[in-house]
Amino acid sequence: MIILKNKFQIIKILFILSLIISIAMSLEKNTNFCSAFNNEISGCQKVSESKYSNILGIKNYFYGIILFLLMTIITDSYIRKPSKKKKDLLRIGIIIGAIISLYFLYLQQFVIHYYCKYCLVIDFSLILITLIFFMPDT
Repeated sequence: MIILKNKFQIIKILFILSLIISIAMSLEKNTNFCSAFNNEISGCQKVSESKYSNILGIKNYFYGIILFLLMTIITDSYIRKPSKKKKDLLRIGIIIGAIISLYFLYLQQFVIHYYCKYCLVIDFSLILITLIFFMPDT
């Protein structure tokens, strides 16, 4: 049971990291978060200005804020009181998140031809979460 809790603690930390980055990206206009370490136009700006940066007129990071907050809450709830329903919700959310992450990686590599370093952290976090979630329990 200790290994199981550690596994989900790591997942929760990665969801929180993704949530924090999504919130920071949403504050970009006020904080210059994306260009904080660059004097030139960054890949982050190119990605965030692309037509793929929103769905139905809503920026992708707002969806990220909602989904990462929800997944953090579900993961925390699962850690405190495991149930099949919570684990199934996590499984569905994680699989959908991994598919979306792979799609965003594809867009950055083959369509936009720029990388957003913060988007990459989120995308690879979701892939790592997927790998950790589906690791067999010992």
